[in-house]
Amino acid sequence: MPQGLDVKKSSYAEELYNLLYRIKEVEMNPSLLQDNFSLYFILSELKEKGKTPEEAAAEIIEKFPEAKELAEQYHSNFQKFGATDWYEWRVKYWDTKWNSYDCYFKTDEHGIAITFSTAWSPCTPVMKKLIEDNPELTFSYEYDEPGMQFRGSIEGSNGQVTKDHYEEYEYQEEEDEEDE
Repeated sequence: MPQGLDVKKSSYAEELYNLLYRIKEVEMNPSLLQDNFSLYFILSELKEKGKTPEEAAAEIIEKFPEAKELAEQYHSNFQKFGATDWYEWRVKYWDTKWNSYDCYFKTDEHGIAITFSTAWSPCTPVMKKLIEDNPELTFSYEYDEPGMQFRGSIEGSNGQVTKDHYEEYEYQEEEDEEDE
């Protein structure tokens, strides 16, 4: 993850960033609203209060002057990295908010097995990138999310994804022996 993305989160700075930069993009391309609930909410609120984006931005800067510098950093980050901060970048490029955890390594004559956990979803873009960047290796990645009832697998070799399987399923709780 790029260093510049490790910035403080601030709801005022995020709103200011949207007012100063994102609303202009929506004016040029209204379809951007369909994927951005916060922009839709801000525009609705401005219309309801009869304010311009500039007036609302000035109010935030007056109450929270530090928000302007942070909003500018968000804009700079978005221009450089395609994301305003670490959270947005990780979700966009990794499909999950945190790095892996609970990592275990096992080696044998067949290769290396690595098991790990991620937060709320598998890191499929990372695995596809690893396959692409390491053509000399063979990969087999399996994931299961019983809470959301989906699982899948990705396999690859020679720098190519050879299998990309995803399925939803109905979770069945195992019965305890005591229940029988």
